[in-house]
Amino acid sequence: MKNLTILLLMTFLSVQLFGQIGGISGSKLRSYCVGVVDRHHIEFEPAFYYGQSRYNWDNNRKLQNSFLSSDSINQYSGVGMRFTYGLFDRVEIGVFVPMDMKTGSFGVRYVLLQKKNAGFALMGGVNIPMSDGVFNRGLKTEDNTTQVGLGAIFSYKKGTNFSLDANLEYDRFLIEPTSTKTGTIYTSVDAGYYVFDRQL
Repeated sequence: MKNLTILLLMTFLSVQLFGQIGGISGSKLRSYCVGVVDRHHIEFEPAFYYGQSRYNWDNNRKLQNSFLSSDSINQYSGVGMRFTYGLFDRVEIGVFVPMDMKTGSFGVRYVLLQKKNAGFALMGGVNIPMSDGVFNRGLKTEDNTTQVGLGAIFSYKKGTNFSLDANLEYDRFLIEPTSTKTGTIYTSVDAGYYVFDRQL
């Protein structure tokens, strides 16, 4: 019971933000792990997402209503594809492309240290806007500005059932958009526990 309580607390207290580096493989819901795809193997993963929000953060880091009335809500959903290739024993490269082709996310991960129970890795990536439409080239927004990111990954495993992955990432727009700050820090922590010995 104590382990379950700790696991639930870690799940609720972890900061679950959408990190911007894409294209690399993962083993949990949000956080990336240290392990890479096997050398000269390719991994394909479809992604489905759905979300809704009523609030956003203003420039003073305060949570505010996104709408003037309480009956409005912002809903978003989508489908995408990730392809990741094991380039070397410690390096993988990959791409994530949503079905609407709005942005292409290209990523790389390099394993610095991999021990039996813990490991460290570095990740980097670039998000390139690819959507079609009419744009004012003088007005820079998140939708038409390239973004780069660097990050660190820590993974810990206890026994054969429990594992934890933590990510710290800094992303920066190459040109500051008019609607947001240039740089952002993202963190995420995911924990997992195998309930059954065999996999699906």
